[in-house]
Amino acid sequence: MSWLDRATSHLGKLCDVLIAHGLTGRGWTAESLLDAIQRGRLERRIPLVDVASQRDPFGYFVWLLRATVDAGSPAPFLQLQVESRRRAERQALEAAHEAARRAEIRANADEIAAVIARMREHFPSRPRPSRRHFTPPHSAR
Repeated sequence: MSWLDRATSHLGKLCDVLIAHGLTGRGWTAESLLDAIQRGRLERRIPLVDVASQRDPFGYFVWLLRATVDAGSPAPFLQLQVESRRRAERQALEAAHEAARRAEIRANADEIAAVIARMREHFPSRPRPSRRHFTPPHSAR
């Protein structure tokens, strides 16, 4: 959006817009912001109009910014860091639960073995018939 360089507005006006939109201090760079606007514009199917036809190019930029970037959202790389940290925390919690479950199983191993032994006493396994010694009934001959 090189046409912003030619805008008649003062640079401080752009800073005011970014502050009002809650994007300062959230890791945004000019490149990442313009990339987010472009991606948001394509996702929402907002056509890019000819800037020369705009009465107020800066106003058009502000409208695009508000239409495509959520107010107060962190920069994409910060979002990735937050998601990565949350994923690591979730994996650590799952690993702790799994370790606790395995420890409980080890602690109850003798009781589990006793229950299995009682089951085998009450329900012995049946011998499986062997097919080698099978003789068909007389009616099948």
